Amino acid sequence: MDISAEVVDRIADAPLSAHLATSVDGRPHVAPVWYVFESNGTEGEAAEERAALYVLTGGKKLANVRSNPRVAVSIERADGPDVDWSVQLLGTAREVEDDERIERVQTRMDEIYRGEGESSETDGDEAEAADGGEEMEWACLEIRVGSASYQQY
Repeated sequence: MDISAEVVDRIADAPLSAHLATSVDGRPHVAPVWYVFESNGTEGEAAEERAALYVLTGGKKLANVRSNPRVAVSIERADGPDVDWSVQLLGTAREVEDDERIERVQTRMDEIYRGEGESSETDGDEAEAADGGEEMEWACLEIRVGSASYQQY
């Protein structure tokens, strides 16, 4: 399935929050995330090889993806209570192990959400969990998009 230009135009480089839905043992978990979207394929490639959404995450989302890689993502643009459009993506998530790819995703995410010259990098301090200060494990997830739908309101 090809991802329409309408979808790509709305979500690529847009500083919008996405809602990532994961599920384990029949229990859904939905949480807001920042994302980077890439659509780099050529005509004729399978959609899952062309379009990917990247998120940097940890905690329950990461644990859930490790148990069940099937995810859903919802992105919308709204002005107050008025929603202009929404995009729904279904796909499969996997952890990215390529350090260069992770750095590119982090840099692009900083550009989109924080502005040029600002970074989410810390002075080497690891993120701490809210429950007692234990280190929280983080990972970059690549969500290969299997299907996408778009709705204008």
